[in-house]
Amino acid sequence: DQKCLKALFFIALTLRSIGKSSLALEFYAQALKYDPFFVDCHFNSGNIYLEEFSQLDQAKSCYVKALATYQNTEEAPLVNIGRIFSLL
Repeated sequence: DQKCLKALFFIALTLRSIGKSSLALEFYAQALKYDPFFVDCHFNSGNIYLEEFSQLDQAKSCYVKALATYQNTEEAPLVNIGRIFSLL
C-alpha cells in the first residue's frame, strides 16, 4: 500500500535526521520490501553507508540498485559512485 510505503520512507528520513541512521536503514529495507524499485530508498541507504559508516561496498551496491531501477536520467547515484572511487 502506497501510504505505508511513504510512511516507512518518511520515518527513515526522520530517523536519520535525529542521528539514528542504523534504524533508518531498517525502515528503508522495510519500504523496499513493499517496492523494490523505490529509488530514493536505495539512494538514501547508500548515502548513509557512505557518509556515516564509510562502508563503500554497501554504498556502491545501493547506488547501483538505484541506477538499475531508475527510469530516467539521474546523475546523483553516478556522482556518489564517483565519490566512492575517489575514496579508494
